[in-house]
Amino acid sequence: MNTLLLNNRMSSLLPSGGFWDDIYDSMLDWGSLRTLSPRMKVTEDEKQFVLSAELPGFTSEDVDLSYENSILTLEAERKEEKKENVVFDERRLASFSREFLIENVDVDKAEAKMKNGILSIVLPKIKGAKSTKIKIS
Repeated sequence: MNTLLLNNRMSSLLPSGGFWDDIYDSMLDWGSLRTLSPRMKVTEDEKQFVLSAELPGFTSEDVDLSYENSILTLEAERKEEKKENVVFDERRLASFSREFLIENVDVDKAEAKMKNGILSIVLPKIKGAKSTKIKIS
């Protein structure tokens, strides 16, 4: 069995779920605080983990991925653009960091692609990694 643990530094500060989402969305700026972290999808099969992150408005140059000590870190920052002749601008500058504890990964064969605001990360599993129960005496 492989381990997958998610850590979202921003959303862990706030309760979430249907009722709370409605409350935050109705408050000035609280809804936007919650959305500083991208929506993620994580799947797993016998061969790999696949992570997808919704990153609208971000480019691959805005995103940094690293893997160290079984922790995949996804960080991104949207920087301010030139403001020549701007009449109205509701877009926000944003940055976030997400961490995933994913063990038994062949990081040398990992792949990441950004297309249409979706970051897809494929992390192949190491062959032969297995788990077993340890009897406690």
